[in-house]
Amino acid sequence: MLNGALHHLWLPQTVCAACYEDVVLATPFSEAFQSSPIPQPADERWNCKLTAFTQRLMEIFSGSSDSRDWHYVAAAVNASVRVPDYDGPESVVGAERNWWRPKQAVGDMIACEHCYYLYFAASFMEDDWEPVDEEDMVAADGMTTWICDMTLLPMKLAHLKAMRGISSRIFGDAARTIMSSPPCPLNEQYEGVWHGLAPYGNYGGTCARCFAGIIVPFGFQNHFTQLSLPANLKFTCIFNARTPLFSQTMDKLDEAICKQTLPRIQSIMALTRMRLQQHQMLMMSGLMLQGLDYTVTAVQGPGHDRYGFASIGYNYATMSGVQGAQQYHQGMNMNVVNGGDVVLVAQLEQMWKEVE
Repeated sequence: MLNGALHHLWLPQTVCAACYEDVVLATPFSEAFQSSPIPQPADERWNCKLTAFTQRLMEIFSGSSDSRDWHYVAAAVNASVRVPDYDGPESVVGAERNWWRPKQAVGDMIACEHCYYLYFAASFMEDDWEPVDEEDMVAADGMTTWICDMTLLPMKLAHLKAMRGISSRIFGDAARTIMSSPPCPLNEQYEGVWHGLAPYGNYGGTCARCFAGIIVPFGFQNHFTQLSLPANLKFTCIFNARTPLFSQTMDKLDEAICKQTLPRIQSIMALTRMRLQQHQMLMMSGLMLQGLDYTVTAVQGPGHDRYGFASIGYNYATMSGVQGAQQYHQGMNMNVVNGGDVVLVAQLEQMWKEVE
């Protein structure tokens, strides 16, 4: 684990080494981090606190070298990590935490502060939200316990697509339908709009919420047809997370995507590390040998034999100098990161995120 620190601001156990290399090193804030002086005890589990909010915030200020920006980032991250988690979808006492809602009302949609930081803060959708006044909420519906609507699976997937497309309209359209539709059914009667796979709709039964948040944003609506449900029958949406089949399917997807992506990514990373080590060794060895050769040249003075090759010149006092020049040029011309590997890793990462 690494700590983030600058002057009086302190972010203890903020980021793991992997996320530090992947994200923080690409920002001017890397100098504000140092290895944690406290080793991780064997019986403790630490969590990396480099959340999606922290990453977005660092990206916003990635072109800045002003230390005041780090003050803002550190203060915002400190505030976000103190927000209580929300496991959902169980209701919680509303007064125990802060809540947010769309400025343009989307039904009765609300989001807990934890989900606000996770999904909206420091993003292009941040300005679409405003804090909820507790008295207003109680006066509106008389409830003292609330449920965060961002715990709904179709809401999360609609947000994912909106973030990728940088389009708040995608999320807004889905959210309006989700909030105005009945809950996703699990072996119960359903009074909302029902869809099935075209042309007859016999398979793939999907409720209105999941259709709006999962099917439509990803462009599969033309493969479905709307159905009229018979009365007094019970239905289960294929995307209902409480069904055993859904859990089994997700587990199989997780296992499959892991087998397809992680071994290949790890292999590419291992080869890249090997090439980097070889590059560093060649550069260091080449500089050392050339440095010694320069010393010999200075001692010899003019009139002595010189060595070399056409590719590096004939200005070396020793064959060790020639070897050093060759190693240095080899290191300079070495391609540590293969362009094809970068593209492949990006594709594998995209596959992983699609399942995630």
